[in-house]
Amino acid sequence: MELHDSTSKGKNISITKILSIAVWLIAALFFMYEFFLRTFVGALSHQIIPQLHLNLETFALLGSAYYFVYAVMQVPVGIIIDKIGIKKTMIFSTALCGVSTLFFASSTNFGMALFSRMLMGFASSFAFICLLVIARNSFSKKDFGFYAGLSQLIGTLGPILAGGPLVMMVKSNGGHWRSIMGIIGLLGFILTGLSVFFVKDKTISKKKNFMRVDVKKVKILKSVKNLFTNKQAWSVAFYSAFNYAPIATLGAIWGTDFIESKGISQITAASAVSAIWIGYAVGCPLMGIISDKLKRRVPVLVFQGILGTIIGFSLFLPINNIKILTFIFFMLGIAGGGQNIGFATISECVEENISSTALGLNNSIMLLTDTFLPFIFGALVAVVSHGKAVDLIADDFRLALLLVPMLYIGSTLIAIFFIKETYCRPQKDVVFVKSNTTNNHLD
Repeated sequence: MELHDSTSKGKNISITKILSIAVWLIAALFFMYEFFLRTFVGALSHQIIPQLHLNLETFALLGSAYYFVYAVMQVPVGIIIDKIGIKKTMIFSTALCGVSTLFFASSTNFGMALFSRMLMGFASSFAFICLLVIARNSFSKKDFGFYAGLSQLIGTLGPILAGGPLVMMVKSNGGHWRSIMGIIGLLGFILTGLSVFFVKDKTISKKKNFMRVDVKKVKILKSVKNLFTNKQAWSVAFYSAFNYAPIATLGAIWGTDFIESKGISQITAASAVSAIWIGYAVGCPLMGIISDKLKRRVPVLVFQGILGTIIGFSLFLPINNIKILTFIFFMLGIAGGGQNIGFATISECVEENISSTALGLNNSIMLLTDTFLPFIFGALVAVVSHGKAVDLIADDFRLALLLVPMLYIGSTLIAIFFIKETYCRPQKDVVFVKSNTTNNHLD
């Protein structure tokens, strides 16, 4: 009888584990889809700019509009998830992603495209926080850095597909990008269906015969106030923003044009830019593993900042070899993976009942930076090129490229002087008490 019970429990654990992985995978696919929507505009600049009658400034604004709405929504997204749960959030947001993509595909002018990009940013703003919350609830805390990085790896397949593969699909379709984007819009509704049938809000405690009890019950508004006065949380958020912004700017909007300015074709340039996301996909889990094994966050954050600074200055070298440029962009992606450690760090700095909101704050500061940096980058290019939107040359980018190493220098200084080591442990955690005894035993 005991053997039968043990086998039954083992089967239940296996089924639970499989379902947890399935839900996490759906969330990862949603993040990949969102990441594709975030970055495809840069790869299709040659098709979008003339058809929507754009110039450098309006094209940059079209790219930044997504980031602005996405960024503003991050803290509200965390609160919404904490209040109504993952399932309803994912059903709503995946469906709206599909609708907004279809609307962008049918846009005929800047106004329509801008509105659809803002709607797209609003819908997509839920993806990454949902993924991190599911990863946090489904896997061990000590492995959070690794699973957050693995989530990033799957997610970054989105911008990889939004580079060379998307350009090749559009060109093979006679340059008709609207029909391709229409098909991509329909994929959002497939994710909606998967969310309806598989995603659950209920989570199971990792500790057998234990129940979780908060050390101190704190109302949500007071907890949010505590978050916004947490200097450590803000330091981590700004580190993440400075670390990620260069790869978002080059990987999503300006990288293809920069490489093309060296006399390289659009397809080849877009494929080379995709290397930044491959590096990012490798760097996030790799640095997560290293950080988890070392049980240190700060040394890894500092290393990422120094690496980004070195690679940022290498962009000024007179290099036209596509293999070397691809390697540079790959290494820039590795450096940008430091923001993944930022998510793990900030989750260790706050009370668990507002951890979703803290993750949202981190993502919000990152995305607000990503909103303005591409626009500033484009404005600096316009100053040097005297407003020219086509036939740009490499020298037109030299002033704007200074932003890359400067941001990485800033992130390095923040990591050294402002971020406190967490030793990969929650600093304001909960305790566990046995549920089958009269005496409470702290774990």
